[in-house]
Amino acid sequence: MKLGVSLRTDINPNLSYYALCNLFADKSLTSLEVRYPRDFMSVDANHYIAVIEIIKSMFSPVITLHLPYDLMVRTESRTLQKMQLMLLLSHIRFAKKHGIDVIVMHPVFKYVVQTPAIYHRYIDAEYTKALLVRVCSAVSLAKVKLTLETMPVRSTNIDYVEELVDIINVIPPKNRGITVDFAHLYLNDIPLSKFNNITYQIRNVHISGCVDGKDSHDFVTKSDMPIRPCIEWLESIGYEGPLIMELKNGSTENELRSNTQFIHSLIRAT
Repeated sequence: MKLGVSLRTDINPNLSYYALCNLFADKSLTSLEVRYPRDFMSVDANHYIAVIEIIKSMFSPVITLHLPYDLMVRTESRTLQKMQLMLLLSHIRFAKKHGIDVIVMHPVFKYVVQTPAIYHRYIDAEYTKALLVRVCSAVSLAKVKLTLETMPVRSTNIDYVEELVDIINVIPPKNRGITVDFAHLYLNDIPLSKFNNITYQIRNVHISGCVDGKDSHDFVTKSDMPIRPCIEWLESIGYEGPLIMELKNGSTENELRSNTQFIHSLIRAT
C-alpha cells in the first residue's frame, strides 16, 4: 500500500509543505491526494501545480486529484450542464498534463426533502452515467483512472455496490474504478465483504476517523470506527494502491506523523 495524505490548504493551513516533504523524504508517505476546496471557482491552479511538480519531481509519489463536491450536482439547465462538462474536462486535461494517476469524484445526488432540516440523499445513477458518457466521448482519458467515491446515502432498493459498478461501467475498462472510503461505508453499515468480488476495481482508498457517529475526518488514533479491520481487509485482497489519510481542520505535522506511524504499525502487524 502507498500511504498518503489529502492536501487541502483551506482546512490544514498548519501543515507546511516543508513538513510534508519531510514525510516523503523518510518514505513515511508515498502518495498524495490534491483536494480542491469547496469554492473551486476561486482556486489558484498555479498553487496546486507548484506543489504537485515539486513533490512529484523529488519523490515520485502516486498522485490523485479529488474533484470539488460542488461540481457533481444535478441541473436541468442546458447552460449549467455545458459548464459542468467543461469543468470536468478541464480537470481531466489538468490531470493528464501533470502526471496525476487517479481522479476521485462523487456520484451526482438527488435529494428528498421532508423539512428544511431533514432530507435524504440518493445516488442519481442515470444523471451520473449520462454525464460520464459525455465526458468519455469528449476527451481521451489516456492513463488517468476516473473513480467514483463511496458516499454515505439513504439506502435504496438497489444494491449499493451494484449501483456503483453499473455507473462506472460506462467508463472504458482501463480507466474506471472505485475510491473506497472506509468512514462512509461504516456510517452506511455496508460491510467491506460486499467489495470482495470487485477488488480489481478499487483504485484508491480513503481512511479517517469517525467520532460520535460522524464522518469528521478525525485522526485514526481517535476513531470510533475500528481501523485494524480496514487494514487487514486491504492486505487480504492484496491492495497495493494509494491509502489516503483525510485530515481534520488545522492538522499539524506532529498529528500527521502520529497518524502515519499508527497506520504503518498496523500494516506491519498484518
